Amino acid sequence: MSTRTNVILQNDDCKVILYRHCDGYPEETGVDIYKKVKDAVDGGKYSAYGALLESFLAERYKAEESISGKEKAVYEITDSIHGDIDHLYKVEVFRTYKYSEEREANVFAGYDAVIFHSEIDKERAHRDMFERKMTGYTLFEWIAYLTSLGVEL
Repeated sequence: MSTRTNVILQNDDCKVILYRHCDGYPEETGVDIYKKVKDAVDGGKYSAYGALLESFLAERYKAEESISGKEKAVYEITDSIHGDIDHLYKVEVFRTYKYSEEREANVFAGYDAVIFHSEIDKERAHRDMFERKMTGYTLFEWIAYLTSLGVEL
């Protein structure tokens, strides 16, 4: 049986919901999210959110890894949180600012992100409760969480 998951990508202007049919547990999808978020916020691109979304949509299962024998997207855009998921992730990307004495104002300093996660107890939780029961992690805290699960980064 597959470990299904949704990943919500959000910034101040946009929210996109992605669906992943298998390997949704933190040791796989959680690591994938960490690597993509780190690359996006450290990448120096104009839009870390755009770079993050692009990296998710570009990821593919190779033909030999797919049941159909054809290359397939790992993450697909969907319009809602699926009712049969085991994990829900949410990544909030935001701009950071620092004070510039020269300009006497706050100036753009880069991007950062918070990763939220919830493991779903399908027997007890109603679909609408998923987002309300999420735990938020800074990137540093997310690394510690993954490490506690035995993941080596």
